[in-house]
Amino acid sequence: NSSYGTPKKFVEEQLAAGKNVILEIEMQGGFQVKEKYPDTIMVFVSAPSANELKSRLIGRGTETDEVILARLQRAYEESMRMQEYDYLVINDDLTSCIDSVNTMLLNEQHGKKDLNEKHRMSSNIEFINNMKTELFEFSKGEQ
Repeated sequence: NSSYGTPKKFVEEQLAAGKNVILEIEMQGGFQVKEKYPDTIMVFVSAPSANELKSRLIGRGTETDEVILARLQRAYEESMRMQEYDYLVINDDLTSCIDSVNTMLLNEQHGKKDLNEKHRMSSNIEFINNMKTELFEFSKGEQ
């Protein structure tokens, strides 16, 4: 009855009270939520590039090479479904990333979806294709 620590009852109570609920969950869980609640807005948050993602993973200094490779392989697999999300937000600066998500959700809520155009997946096909290509190269384990 709960999904990875987010009690279903809490979510349903918040929605019933007219509140927005933001879930930070794995891709599979996100699609399950979307299936149950079709008006769910799905936002894919991405590093600015595959190189930056790899640098961030290495920069943590907490992961083995095998774990980093596995994470890059997982990122490649996830990139294959990016276009199924509603919006894309590039996390190159955490504060602006949060601001973008908040603004997009408010625009959705107030019937101003057209203001979100630059974040629509359909407006970011080149970025998505570049990520897929770069992540594919990294996922093979070649440096």
